[in-house]
Amino acid sequence: ISGSQSGEFTLWNGLAFNFETILQAHESPVRSLCWSHNDTWMISGDSHGFIKYWETNMNNVKSIPAHLAPVRDLSFSPSDLKFSSCSDDESAKIFDFTLCQPESLLSGHRSSIKSIEWHPRLALIATAGKDHFIKLWDPNTSKCVGNLTGHKNSVSKIRWNKINGNWIVSGSRDDTVRIWDVRKIGGKEMEVYNCASSGGSQGLGSGLGQGGLGLGLGAGRGGIGAVEWHPIIEGLIAVGRGDWGLGYWVVGEGEVGRVWGAHEGEIGGIAWHPLGHVICSGSKDQTTKFWCRNRPGDRMSDKYNNPGAVGIGGLGGI
Repeated sequence: ISGSQSGEFTLWNGLAFNFETILQAHESPVRSLCWSHNDTWMISGDSHGFIKYWETNMNNVKSIPAHLAPVRDLSFSPSDLKFSSCSDDESAKIFDFTLCQPESLLSGHRSSIKSIEWHPRLALIATAGKDHFIKLWDPNTSKCVGNLTGHKNSVSKIRWNKINGNWIVSGSRDDTVRIWDVRKIGGKEMEVYNCASSGGSQGLGSGLGQGGLGLGLGAGRGGIGAVEWHPIIEGLIAVGRGDWGLGYWVVGEGEVGRVWGAHEGEIGGIAWHPLGHVICSGSKDQTTKFWCRNRPGDRMSDKYNNPGAVGIGGLGGI
C-alpha cells in the first residue's frame, strides 16, 4: 500500500505489480503508514495531524486528531497494544491502541521530529529530528535515556535492525548514513565513525571512533530520504540516495551496488518484501517502483545500469 499527496491509498498487486484499488483515505497528503506486527491493523497519518485506523479490507474504523502538524512517522510496540507517532509540531506521543488515546508525551527535541521507531523487542523508542539529534526513550517513564550525536543536518529516517536489535541506521540531509550500536551508549552521548566528504557520487569515506560506522554517500540534491534494513540479511541496508538513486550498503564493507537514477525526485520511502527478494520505493516524482535482481544473462543495458555502477544492477550484488 502506498499513500499519495492527494490523500489516496493505492493497493498494489505484489505478483503482477499493477494497482488493484485506489481509495480516498485522507483529506490531506498521507505522510506515514505502519502495519501492526500481526498484520491485522494499519495506521496512517496525514498533514493535518490526524491518525486513522484501518482493517485489512481497508475499512476505516477510527480517526484521531493526534497532532497539530503533519504526522511524519508511526511505529507499533512489539505487542501491538501501543503505538508511537512523531510530528512537525516538535512532539512524539505514545498511544494506547485499544483506547485510541495518547498516554504520554516524549518531549525533548528542539525542532520537527522526522522519524520514530519502537525497538523490535524491548521497551525502547528511538526518535530523530531536524535538530540533528537521535534520542532514545523509555516509554514507561517518557524520559530520554540517551542521545546520539554526529549528524550535521536534519535526520530524516531511523530504523532499528530487526534481527539483532542492537543497531540503528540513520539517514540525514548531511548526505551520510550512520550505524549506531546502542550497547555502547551507556546512557551517554556516543562517538561515531566519521566519514570524510567523498567528493563525488561514487566515493566512499570512513573513519574510526567508539560507537558507530559512518558511510559517505557523496553530495546529493537533498540528502538521504529513506533507509531500510533487509529483513533477512543482517548487515544489508537499502538507501534512498540524495542523487535520487537507490544504494545498497553492507555494514563493514560499504556500498555493494547501486541503481542509478532510480527516480526523478527524492525517494521518501523504501519497503522490502518480507522474503527480501523485491524492494519497493516511493518518490516525490509521483511514482512507486518495484525492483529485483537482474536475471542471469541480462545484458543490463537499461538506463538504471550505468557502466560505472558498483556491483551489479537491480539489488546490486546481494
